[in-house]
Amino acid sequence: MGKNAKDPSEDTAPSESVDDDIASFSPIPSFVGRPEKSERVASAEAAIRKMTEDFPVWALEDIGKLDAHLREATPTSGNGKAALSEAFKIVHDMRGQGGSFGYPLITRISGSFCRFLEAVEDVTPQVLAISNAHAKALRTILENRISGNGGDMGDKIASGLENATAKYLANQ
Repeated sequence: MGKNAKDPSEDTAPSESVDDDIASFSPIPSFVGRPEKSERVASAEAAIRKMTEDFPVWALEDIGKLDAHLREATPTSGNGKAALSEAFKIVHDMRGQGGSFGYPLITRISGSFCRFLEAVEDVTPQVLAISNAHAKALRTILENRISGNGGDMGDKIASGLENATAKYLANQ
């Protein structure tokens, strides 16, 4: 450093950015003028209630798409595995949505269906029968708006599908 040069580490004056921060400080909180938190929470809760009410309607639309993919997935078609892959995407989404919207039975059956589809190597008549049984159960739950776990009947249906899946996979 030159004779008259100042060492920057010795500079104790506040930087311009600190001065700018102080000048722009406002004692009025940034949320003033926004809806109260309780209003925002109430609005969000109303939106969730509406989505929960509408879930069976738009989930049934997804079941229609699922059914179409399962019809495309034939043992003799070259695109059977691709159609099952598309079916998996729909069921995977339903698995996550079911519990969020008060349909844990949808989540359980979709979970079984996902595990099954992940393990399937070839499209066979047995694969299609198990896939269609899962899809039919999902459709029935949604058409009848069976929220919750479905009670004893829901458990029997889900257990039957899980057992069919386990038996198929054990024989592979």
